[in-house]
Amino acid sequence: MGVFTWKDLIEFYPIRYIDRSNFFKISELHPDVQNIQIQGKVVNISEVGSGKSKRLVVKLRDDTGVIDLV
Repeated sequence: MGVFTWKDLIEFYPIRYIDRSNFFKISELHPDVQNIQIQGKVVNISEVGSGKSKRLVVKLRDDTGVIDLV
């Protein structure tokens, strides 16, 4: 990163800014949006598959719908 002194730290600017103050509803999600935050309640956690193809699936619910988080 090239940060060695206090001056380097003060003059270090991030490449991009992601606004983490906005939360979206499940019904507002679009496939073309890359970075979003959703807020809801976890209603189910399960493991799907076996061996190397095993994955954790979490169902998240808000007041507009349910989404699977893999």
